[in-house]
Amino acid sequence: MQTRTRSRKRNFPLFRTMALLVPILIAVVLMSQTVFAQYTYVITDGTRVLVHTTSATDLNAVLNEAGLKLNADDTFTTQRGDGISEITVQRGRSAEYGTQVEQEQVARVETYTTSIPHSVTYYHDPNLPAGVQEVLTKGVNGELLCTANVVYSGGKETSRTVLTQTVVKNPVEEVIAIGTGSAGQSVQGVDGLTIKDGFIYTANGEVLSYTGTLRVLATAYTCEGDPTPPPTATGTKAREGAIAVDPRVIPYGTRMFIVTEDGQYIYGIATAEDCGGLILGNRVDLYYDTEEECIDFGARWCTIYILG
Repeated sequence: MQTRTRSRKRNFPLFRTMALLVPILIAVVLMSQTVFAQYTYVITDGTRVLVHTTSATDLNAVLNEAGLKLNADDTFTTQRGDGISEITVQRGRSAEYGTQVEQEQVARVETYTTSIPHSVTYYHDPNLPAGVQEVLTKGVNGELLCTANVVYSGGKETSRTVLTQTVVKNPVEEVIAIGTGSAGQSVQGVDGLTIKDGFIYTANGEVLSYTGTLRVLATAYTCEGDPTPPPTATGTKAREGAIAVDPRVIPYGTRMFIVTEDGQYIYGIATAEDCGGLILGNRVDLYYDTEEECIDFGARWCTIYILG
């Protein structure tokens, strides 16, 4: 009896294919694990701390993904830990101060003074010629001390809330009289000078008030040519406007306005500061700078208006 042995035929092509695919599949799995790996970063930017998870490994890309923009002078450092990387951002001066100025709001209490405008009151005065105005009381602004809460943003004031107001100085009301009377009488021979009802209106617009009048005989003197002129009786320097009087009639220091009766001379404002041996009673001696002026004046009757 003959025994036959049946041999089993192996499928070598399929086996070879599987042998080739297994390493490829293993490589693909390893590569996918690398591609889809996730990394965690703890990012510190000043007072801000961010935790960002990403598959990116480029640190600049990581910061961009986290929404952190770096300027030219900004830098960062890294430190790796167990599965976590730390990134610390150091901002440059331009970013630091630019952000601070743009975003910072500062509120502080300030103390300051401001003026209180004075008021003006007009009234009609029949004793003044029509159209003439006279300031009786000069106005002065007052002063107000304030405290306020002031808010600044980016270095500019955005709001101001006044907290307290204290009057340091009250304003002074200005009082102006407007003339409604007759035009008055002009002094003969003198253009632009009007004297009426206690007031003297000069050609240059000055208004003087007087309280009384005195008729005197006036002469003139000078110290021209004297290198060391003596002082007046009151110790002042001899000059135009400082006249000699009888102090029993016109006390020293009296201010007056002098006009000759014929209207030819306006000596103007004068002060009683000197005296003389021949200046007695209703006599005055008017000082002039030159002898020629004294000779021209001579001796004349004058009206003295005692100024208030």
